[in-house]
Amino acid sequence: MRQVAPWLLVVTGALAGCERGGSASAGAPASSSAGAGASARAPALEGAARVDALRSAESRRDPAAITDADVASPSPVVRRAAARALARIGGEDGRARLVRLLADEDAEVVAFAAYGIGWTCRGHEDESVATLASRVPSLPAAKGAWDPWLAVARAVGRCGTKDAEALLASWLDGPRERARVAALGLSDTATRRPLAGETAVALTRAATELPEALVPFGRADQEGAVAARIREVAIKRLAIADDGRIFAIRALGRSGEGAADELKKVLTTPAQFKDAERAEAARGLGRVGDAGQRALAESLEALAPGKDRLAMTSLVGPSFGPLVVALDALKPGAPRAAAATLADLVKMPIDSAAPASISRRIVRLRCLAARLLAASPEDAPLAACDPDPAGEEGELARLSVLARKPIEGPKKRAQLRALVTSKHARVRSAALDVVGAHREQGEGAALVALVALSLASEHAGTVAAAAQAIATRPELCTASVRPAKGPPPPDVAAAVLAALARAWGPDDSETVSALVDAAGAAHLAGARPTISALCKSPAPTLRAHASRALELLGDRDAKCVAAPPYPAPSVELAHVASATRLVLDTDAGELVLVLDAALAPVAATRIADLARAGFYDGMAVHRVVPGFVVQFGDRAGDGTGGAGKDPLRCETSPRELGDRGLGVALAGRDTGSSQFFVTLSRSPHLDGEYTMLGTATGDWASVTEGDVIRKVTVDSK
Repeated sequence: MRQVAPWLLVVTGALAGCERGGSASAGAPASSSAGAGASARAPALEGAARVDALRSAESRRDPAAITDADVASPSPVVRRAAARALARIGGEDGRARLVRLLADEDAEVVAFAAYGIGWTCRGHEDESVATLASRVPSLPAAKGAWDPWLAVARAVGRCGTKDAEALLASWLDGPRERARVAALGLSDTATRRPLAGETAVALTRAATELPEALVPFGRADQEGAVAARIREVAIKRLAIADDGRIFAIRALGRSGEGAADELKKVLTTPAQFKDAERAEAARGLGRVGDAGQRALAESLEALAPGKDRLAMTSLVGPSFGPLVVALDALKPGAPRAAAATLADLVKMPIDSAAPASISRRIVRLRCLAARLLAASPEDAPLAACDPDPAGEEGELARLSVLARKPIEGPKKRAQLRALVTSKHARVRSAALDVVGAHREQGEGAALVALVALSLASEHAGTVAAAAQAIATRPELCTASVRPAKGPPPPDVAAAVLAALARAWGPDDSETVSALVDAAGAAHLAGARPTISALCKSPAPTLRAHASRALELLGDRDAKCVAAPPYPAPSVELAHVASATRLVLDTDAGELVLVLDAALAPVAATRIADLARAGFYDGMAVHRVVPGFVVQFGDRAGDGTGGAGKDPLRCETSPRELGDRGLGVALAGRDTGSSQFFVTLSRSPHLDGEYTMLGTATGDWASVTEGDVIRKVTVDSK
């Protein structure tokens, strides 16, 4: 038996007879009692004003504005605001107060305190686990949406030590809800390091009754006897039609080739399995080797639509997602069983009278199939899959085929250059990614010129992609190419410095971060003043990139950790939205979003304000991962754009996002703007990582990339 810390044995023993918190913890704030009449109104007003001040401190990321009096306030509303602010601010300065708040008896206070301790665990792992574990015997029961047990389990899991794993594993034999949150906590640990053999055994044993026990096995590939046992348990769980069945499917997709037959059954049985489950099965088949490829090929005929007009209209429905994932998961040179179906898909007719939503889906299928059949970018099916010679789907398909092999010779290089200068932002970004990945292209004058040209683009996403290519291939900055004819190419190093000096929008964090990475990787000393200034930014993502870049530039001791507060709170705090319902008229039908301003006042107000101003009207959905998420909110269409406003500061919470949860999309901490996503299935790895905005209703599974949001109507109540 593995040795564990003495405190862990004490906690484990206390849990055996303590399903719910009993005695009050030492140092817990006293409960408040309100007086009557005028004498009671003043403290209430004072409390409301203090909550507003704490909300402002949270928004400014100023832990110094949160006092010991807030932590010990007789008002639970004030203590909740203090705990929420400290947890969302993070950093070293608030740890001691979070530990004090962990001793509270209010469920929301304890949940946020545990959550905050988990986020500041790095460098304090043993201390944090011991602190959290010592609170376990007397944790308060869940109240409403706030569950201290869940928050503690996820925080312990994030710390990821052996003692953390042992503590969570000990809960698996306890009450069902304790075992459930323990399994979720262990899934966090599993992303940091492999779980011990005895923990894996305990999880598979618990999985016969508890679907969440399979979540850790869906986060990383499994092998040997563990994989075989996971398959055995997961296959049994497929017979239970509950929300946790998708965890079994994800675990199967990580358990090797022996899972192929069962995953194929899921994919091809729409009457028994949800479309999100079928999409996940197709993704899993793409991971399980040759057996998975054969199963995908054999499944394709059953997934493909018929050839009549009625079958075509069914493409605007949830069954389109599993088919797209299956085509994505198939590898080039797919097994012969798929050849006939792929050929039929390439030839699918496009009716000029069909709605744009149907035509868009047909073009997508044609190009995905052509990509699998094509041997080179010039192959006829690939060239004709998109009726528009400069269409986005056709260009992405040609790029996919081009990138399979070394890009050598003038013809292939010319094809790549044409795609780097595409009119479509997504194509340009993807082509620049290929530039970064394919070193065999050398440092030719034309390539260097294209990278420099991309750095001067007006589109922030193109600049970010070019900078990322340089961060991968810094030699592009030092190339000294002299062509036989014509002028020398532009100086890429100078182009990086010029781009870094540009006045970027307040929410162009992703682009600035990429440029900082490029300057650091290429050792551009001229970037040092700009990067040093970013090192003093209140934005944590910019500071993190600046710190790494300064280290690459030779400042080995550079640590951009002393974060100054933002100069002002988010402007949205001055007019927080009430409960807001957004009704979206889209190509996939009417869809609804319900924003929760109580949970995320700034983000919910921002989205409501943008919707009222018509920001989302006429916008296309730019990202759909069938069975996982739908994402939109970027007019540029490549996922890098925002609304030109100050970045949203994360309003994360120790809550489960859930199926049809609504969250703010990010490119790092405190980088949100106008983009958000809707989940299409339960995905525990998103919990606590993104600002929860609310919930969604409607047939979101029928949405695909390119679908247009024609109009958003705001209904405030």
